[in-house]
Amino acid sequence: MLNISEYLPSSTSLVIRISTVNARQNNVYLDDVILSTQEEFSSYEMISNRIHLYPNPTTNSIKLICSSENESIHTINLIDLSGRILESRTTLSNKVINWNLSNYEVGFYVFEILSEEGRKTKSFLKK
Repeated sequence: MLNISEYLPSSTSLVIRISTVNARQNNVYLDDVILSTQEEFSSYEMISNRIHLYPNPTTNSIKLICSSENESIHTINLIDLSGRILESRTTLSNKVINWNLSNYEVGFYVFEILSEEGRKTKSFLKK
């Protein structure tokens, strides 16, 4: 975690510029970028540490494992890298959710997980 507040003495705005150069193309993929107050960040970290994907990378199926007894997941969206929601499940009370991926192409995907405590994304690779 990088705390940038020490670099911003009294500024109320922040501009972040990321640039890359390689031989083929200029692509930057950022995952789980959070700009928040310390209180919001603490809450986000709690959610993040309680949801796991197994196995990752995967081939035909993946398990989402929620390690909190109290957390209730309302919605899980399977999203491709172009931002399209490919599949969605709602009102989930199971602590282990099996997701069949056999109909999807090889590539990177993201689960968007919406719970009582907020929104979380978890990315994975389908081989």
